[in-house]
Amino acid sequence: MLYDNESKITELWAAIDDIRNNPPLLDHRHNGFDASQVRYSDLAGKSTAGALGVITGSRDCSVASGAVNYAHGLSVTPTWVQLHASWGYTIGGSTFSPAYQSVGKFVTGVGQKCIYTGEQGGVGSHAIVHGAQAAAAVYIYDLYQGSGGIQSGVITVNSTNIVITWTKTGTSSVVADLLFDFGI
Repeated sequence: MLYDNESKITELWAAIDDIRNNPPLLDHRHNGFDASQVRYSDLAGKSTAGALGVITGSRDCSVASGAVNYAHGLSVTPTWVQLHASWGYTIGGSTFSPAYQSVGKFVTGVGQKCIYTGEQGGVGSHAIVHGAQAAAAVYIYDLYQGSGGIQSGVITVNSTNIVITWTKTGTSSVVADLLFDFGI
């Protein structure tokens, strides 16, 4: 029995020497890496090619509440998603260039939050508002001249899609452009 433990200790020392002589890739978040090159971990032998991704999408705020799938193409479930939304404002049926935004983040096992700017008020009392949402990754705030609405979105992920479950309050005609970046 003692001999068996000695061989395991010798094997561990050899593994430590191997790690010292062949250090791990340090810049994996920026340049990507092939996890099949990682030894002595739960990633050993698994490929994570394309472990980071960026996609775009949109949200028409006149659409009712519901879940929308945004295909990410990773073939694995992302552990984090950062979402940036931008939209213009509407006055008298005319939509002006993007002026407002929401920036949020979803992290598996941690939750999601966002910050936002938007508009509120009306002619002569127009105001820009800002805030934070503790339970949504995106918050599209468009309340002008007593009308308009809010669309808040909660993210879930799977191996194919980033899913946003949108909740609509009021009415709005803006279309928000969405930029997702994500990874494992």
